[in-house]
Parts: sequence; structure tokens; C-alpha cells
Amino acid sequence: MNKLKISYIGQRGVPPTFGGIERYVDEIVRRLPKNEVETYVYCRRHYVEDNYVNYTKQLFSPSLETKGFEAFSHSFFSALDSLRHSFDLIHFQALGPSLFSFIPKIKGAKIVVTIHGIDWQRAKWGRVPRVVLKSGDWMAGHTASAIISVSKRLKKYYENKYKTDVFFVPIGFSEPKFVEINEIYKKFSLEPFQYILFLNRLVPEKGIHYLIEAFKNIKRDDFKLVIAGTSFQGDKYVDNLKEMVNGDKKVIFTDYVTRNEIHELYCNAYFFVLPSELEGMPAVVLEALSHKCPVLVSNIEENLDIINDGGKLYGFVHNNRDVADLQKQIKFLFDHPELVNDMRIPGYNFINRKYSWDKTVQMTYDIYKYVMEKK
Repeated sequence: MNKLKISYIGQRGVPPTFGGIERYVDEIVRRLPKNEVETYVYCRRHYVEDNYVNYTKQLFSPSLETKGFEAFSHSFFSALDSLRHSFDLIHFQALGPSLFSFIPKIKGAKIVVTIHGIDWQRAKWGRVPRVVLKSGDWMAGHTASAIISVSKRLKKYYENKYKTDVFFVPIGFSEPKFVEINEIYKKFSLEPFQYILFLNRLVPEKGIHYLIEAFKNIKRDDFKLVIAGTSFQGDKYVDNLKEMVNGDKKVIFTDYVTRNEIHELYCNAYFFVLPSELEGMPAVVLEALSHKCPVLVSNIEENLDIINDGGKLYGFVHNNRDVADLQKQIKFLFDHPELVNDMRIPGYNFINRKYSWDKTVQMTYDIYKYVMEKK
């Protein structure tokens, strides 16, 4: 039997060093049955530097290494390169890369698109990028044989918009590693369970500005706020965040952290905070809970979908875009450590029961097979 040949376009590459989409693709290609599927992942050279992996084939295509054009250009050149291969199916990631999904479709490849979020709604994009992303949205809706949505809200949105096959496939969480505090103590003088953690991209829709304002208003000397995430030099939003902090040593920007340091940050945090305005399916919430780290999240549907199990919440919630309520909830959790600690094991058990990458990959593979059989 001939193996199904699948390529992936829209990620920086594998193995992942940072980025939710990169981890998503990596987990899929690691777990697909090697006796039935042959996978190819398009990579950017400066991201993986020809780092050989034995579970997929890396393909390298050029990109313009400038902010705003890198992902766009890499996806274009990857789609062009796909024409010289005989791929049965191409799995595009997100809306921007999907703008070029028509290129391999010309040669007869089946197209699957995963929607990780409605990207054109993100605050960081100007008018021209929004037009491009909306075009990618339209192209995904008209070229894909199937759309995969990482949230229930996105599934309903795209079903109504394009009247096409949309499958809800929740993401899994990466394998936790339980470690005592060590490196992050040396680097940032952090004591176990004496800090709250934000770990994600430093972009406006994540609501970090609400979190900093709420934390500074509480004026507690026994807790620190750790903001972990990579930023570009000259990023105006990050510069504004640091101006808000105004040298307060209780607020720590870590910049890039290694995977081992991420495990350490999760394991030793008092709780994790995600005050986002907009999400697809936030993998960081799954990862925090898998490390027995309680979570405080905004009450947007995508966050609640993760922690809600038949009306029982395995996490704490604040009102979206509401600094006063976020401040109130943080202070309440500072004052009630017994409630925070009582959530560690139930949250961990819940996430292990409900989510796994094995389930995610099996659902994804079933979609691939459906698409290949579809006329």
C-alpha cells in the first residue's frame, strides 16, 4: 500500500523551540502512523538550522526575514515548492498561509486548513495585513476540503460563514516535567509559589496591560509577577508594558526561556494568569494545568471551554477587559492560598482525563482519511 504523503505549511519548523503552531505540527507528525503516512514539514532555516529529526522530513524554503513578511513570504515559497513534489494532501496552518492554498490545489493536492484563531481580529495588525488575512480566510473557506477548528466557537463561525466541512479538534498538551526551582531562582531570584505567571506571546490581545495594572494596584510585597515571552526589539506594545512597570522589581520580564525553564516556571508558580481578549484554543492553559498549576483566565468562551466540565470549573475566572475585577480576583487568591492549593490536583486530573495529543492526532488522521475519500 502506498503511503499517504502529507506536507505542512505555515509553521516556522520542527522541532519546535517556541510557538504554539510549531508545537501543534510537531506533535501531529510525531504521532501519525509511520507505516501509513509520510510527512514533510516546511521549515525556516534560521529557526531550526538544519536540525535533523527522524520522525519527519524537513523541507527548507526561503523567506524575507523582516517582521510582518517572514511568515507570509515563507508560506508563498513553500506553496510554490510543493508543486515539484507529489503530495496527496497539504495541511495549512492559520489564515495568512492559507492565502496560498490555491497553488498546490492546482496540481490536485487535497487541502486541509487548521484555524488557530481569527487572525485578522488581532490588535497588532494594520489595515493592509488585515486585508491579507481576510483574503486568507476567504481562500481557506473556498479551497479546503476540510477545515479543522481548535475551538467550538470557531467551528460554528466557519460553518455558518462558508457552509463547508468544519471539524472541532481540541489540541492536546505537551508532556509535563515536574522540577523543583533552580535555574529560574538563579536567573530571576524567584521563590517557589511566590510569583504568578504569564507565559505567552507579548501581544495586545493577550491582555498583559490589564494584568500589570491590576497587579501593581494590589501592592503586595510577598508576590512577584513573571511575564515570560519573547519580544522583538523595538516592539511598541512591549515598550509600553515596560513603561507601565516603571522599574518595579516585583514585575519581571524574562524574555526567551528554554523548555526546561518553562517546566520550572509552571511547576513553581502560585498560579497562572491568562487575561486574553481573543483566543483560538490556548495551549498554555492546558500546559499549566498539566503541571499542577492552577489558572486564572478571562471569561471568554475559548478559555471557559477548556476548564468547564459540565458546569464545574477547574480554574478561576475574571471578567474580560475588566481591570477592577482582575485585580479583585488576584487579591482574593493571594488571600486564600487554601483555595489555590486545593485546585492543583483536581485540575491536573481533569486535564489528563479530557485532553491528550494521542486523541487529537487520531481525530486529525481520521479527517485526513475522510478528505482523501471525499470526491
